[in-house]
Amino acid sequence: LHFHGIVLGPSGFASEGREWLACLERAGLQPSLAGARLGEHDSRLRPADAARLARCGARSRRPGGVDWHHLLIPHFAPLPGAGHTVLHTVFETETLPAQLAARAARADTVRVLSDWNQRGFIAGGVPPDKLVVLPPPFDGDAFLPPPTRTPPAHAPFRWLSVFDWTLRKGPDLLLAAFGPTVVLLCTMWWCATHGRRGWAVGMAIYAAVAGLLAFGVGAYIWISCSGARI
Repeated sequence: LHFHGIVLGPSGFASEGREWLACLERAGLQPSLAGARLGEHDSRLRPADAARLARCGARSRRPGGVDWHHLLIPHFAPLPGAGHTVLHTVFETETLPAQLAARAARADTVRVLSDWNQRGFIAGGVPPDKLVVLPPPFDGDAFLPPPTRTPPAHAPFRWLSVFDWTLRKGPDLLLAAFGPTVVLLCTMWWCATHGRRGWAVGMAIYAAVAGLLAFGVGAYIWISCSGARI
């Protein structure tokens, strides 16, 4: 198995790539790796992740095996000599542009994250028999142990948001699910690294988050653009 794709950088897509590598190794496989970066910035890696990337990167791709591409569709192209080509990707709209659907269909198998993604890819023209729904793995070792005491029943739900804070992610649904009162901690590392443009984006996001109050959610909102650990 050869893993070709995004595993470096601070994006969630890169983090998912590293989690897939960990999952494959824990399943007893020994994938080779041709890693790529999404964006121009680095992120701190846990020692276990750094060791895994180095270990997989030292292995050579074997022609005739399975190539697993963890890439956005515009960057995907099958490698020569593959026995089976898998494209694991995302596209967060209800359909696909025709040129992207044609590019994705060059894979033997296209793995998407949800039934909703599958319907969108079919609507865009990807053959249904190529599509497989495969939710992402979850590496529980990356998180702290559970708390030793149960918080009081009246305590607000404290939610740390580190994802792309845009309406296509459904933040209104998440906030409403944890209502009526939420303490939202939103850290926007990207904004802190892009000067005036970053701050402008940060303020626009703040306005969008504040607008969620229209959904009947009582939220105390704190946004950090410093990138500091919380």
